[in-house]
Amino acid sequence: MKYIFFLIIISICNFSWAATIIKSNEMGQEQKIFLDGKHVRMESNSYHYTLVDLDAKKIYMVNTKDKLIISGNITGIPIQLPPEARRNFNQQPIKAELVKIGNGPEIVGYSTVNYQINALGKKCFDSYFSKDFANVAHVKDFVNLTNKVFNSRKIRGVPVHPCQQAVHDLNAKTRKLGVLMKSMVSDDKIKHEITSVKVDADIKPDMFKLPNNYKVLTEAKILEEQQKAMMKHKPSHIPNQ
Repeated sequence: MKYIFFLIIISICNFSWAATIIKSNEMGQEQKIFLDGKHVRMESNSYHYTLVDLDAKKIYMVNTKDKLIISGNITGIPIQLPPEARRNFNQQPIKAELVKIGNGPEIVGYSTVNYQINALGKKCFDSYFSKDFANVAHVKDFVNLTNKVFNSRKIRGVPVHPCQQAVHDLNAKTRKLGVLMKSMVSDDKIKHEITSVKVDADIKPDMFKLPNNYKVLTEAKILEEQQKAMMKHKPSHIPNQ
């Protein structure tokens, strides 16, 4: 009986659960993503990581160096520019094109299709998409999550580079192509590439736990302070354009 009890204690102490682990190259920096269906952890350097609680619909940016947590909702609120600033910006419409090139190489064992993204008649990116990779456990939910996080925080009315605008304008089309496995800029430098994937990997439960005794700030409070600073430094008069 004591032996059985000892085995139970050992199994509890070594408890782990299965997750999908994805590694990628993001402009020369390795990123690790851990997915278990209810949580996400993204690591990009030694002292910054992001945790997402899908059930609570919360996102936490953790800074272990400064012992700081910034807490926010998955669906964020973009910074609202003052009307005076918005009037000074004039984003010109662009012609964005999505051109199918043909079959691409296998990336981490998954077939891809190569598409070219163009803006104003010039190539921006060579992109490789995989529909098969979207069927890997928890990947499709992660793609939907990242779209929701970034699109809800996009600052409206601010001019961006034509290639960045093209990616945004073509988002509805590219999402139907599967998961972006690799993206190369016009000079053939890698912007993004998935380098490995491991399914049913064992991870410790505390991988998705927030650290204790950290200072917590809310994203909403930080945005409020930023808005106040912009209003404080706005010009007293902007001539009519």
